[in-house]
Amino acid sequence: MKKLIVLIAASLIFFGGCSKKKDENTIVSFKDGTLSFVNLIAHSEEMKKIKVFSKKDLALDDVLEHAVNMEMIIKEGIEKKLHLNPELRAKLHMQMASVFLEALKNELVPEIKRDSISDKEVKEYYMANKTSYDQPDKYSFYLIKSLDGENLEKLVSQFETNEITIDIVKKDHETEFRSKSNILFLDPVLKDTLEKSGEKKISSPIDYKNSRYLVYIDEIIKGKPCDFEKKKEYIRNDVLYSKYKKAWQNTYENLREKYGVEIDTASFEKLKKEFEEKKS
Repeated sequence: MKKLIVLIAASLIFFGGCSKKKDENTIVSFKDGTLSFVNLIAHSEEMKKIKVFSKKDLALDDVLEHAVNMEMIIKEGIEKKLHLNPELRAKLHMQMASVFLEALKNELVPEIKRDSISDKEVKEYYMANKTSYDQPDKYSFYLIKSLDGENLEKLVSQFETNEITIDIVKKDHETEFRSKSNILFLDPVLKDTLEKSGEKKISSPIDYKNSRYLVYIDEIIKGKPCDFEKKKEYIRNDVLYSKYKKAWQNTYENLREKYGVEIDTASFEKLKKEFEEKKS
């Protein structure tokens, strides 16, 4: 019910009702609007989607009453300028954009056939995004947090000369163990440190999370390259998605140009900063 009300309200707000001009199909007329018989038929189809009406054999008399009642609620809301309320406006626009998008999508971005994507395109896309498909290295490692005033360089030296082991350090230090972590998803500082170190090796001291740490690599599981032939059809889907994504980006850019969109970046950044400060 709410969605239907929102949809009809949106259409009335932006198009001024079903029609202002009375013709031979007009059934109902009211201030700044009319309802035709075609409107009632369309209204009955929407009513059937509402649970309370879905199992009923809707009489056109009931449809007429329901449609008129809804129009009057909408007119009253507009009279009270409820459509200018920021929260209600957002709801109206969200629903209307969703409905219009469904109606316009094939016109705005024509269908891209999957079988139109050649193997050459798939291969080129794969090579350009190879790291997304290859199995990455995984690391199991310890983060060893520095004690207050501790000389971490000395600790590294003791590791390298086998004076101490990770088991000894774990007894005296706060440590965090991470098992089989995907190198691609790690913090850049950790990623860089791990890639420079080797298995069963200790890193140089690093600054991480407002403290000083050493990183001890317990195990490295080397990644494997993707089997392109096995993954080819999966990658073809990604190519199709990327084509649609690019097509929609171009469509939105064209629409913005068509309707003269101008964004006051300075005001936006100022208000965004104030908004984020209030949140925190």
